[in-house]
Amino acid sequence: MESKDDARDRGGDLPLMAEVARYFKDQAFMCAKDEGLEVVFDDFVNEHAAAFANDAETREEGHSFEFTELHGEYLRLFEKATERVLEVAGGTREQFAAECRAALRGGARPDGERWFLDACLAALDYEAFYETMARCGRKRRKSPAETK
Repeated sequence: MESKDDARDRGGDLPLMAEVARYFKDQAFMCAKDEGLEVVFDDFVNEHAAAFANDAETREEGHSFEFTELHGEYLRLFEKATERVLEVAGGTREQFAAECRAALRGGARPDGERWFLDACLAALDYEAFYETMARCGRKRRKSPAETK
C-alpha cells in the first residue's frame, strides 16, 4: 500500500477512510480465510447476528451485557485489522474515526463500500454495532442461501 505522501505525489490525496477501504477491498480478493477486515466483519456477523436479531424482536428494555462484550471483541478485531493500514497511510485513529463519523452524518463515503462503512461505524458506536448486527441477522434469516 502506498503512503499518504505517495498518494499526494500521484495527485490522489484520498481521504483516510477511502484509502483504508480501498486497501481492504483489494485485500479481500487476495486474502486467506482469516485475513482482512471484510472477512473479519462477515465472519463475526455470521457467528453472532442471529442472537441480535432475536433480541431486537423480543427485548423490552436495556441490552444484554453479552452484547456489550461482543462489541468490545469486535472493536479489538477492527482495531487490529486497521492499525497497520493507518500507519502506512500516515493517519491516526482519531482522524479515521472523525472521517467515519462525518460519513455517518452524510459526508463523503467510499463508493460502493457500504460493508466498510457499516464495519467502521459498528466499531465506533455501540448502538450502530447493535443495529448493524440486528439488521444483518434479520437479513440472513430471510435469505439463508446468501449466508457464508
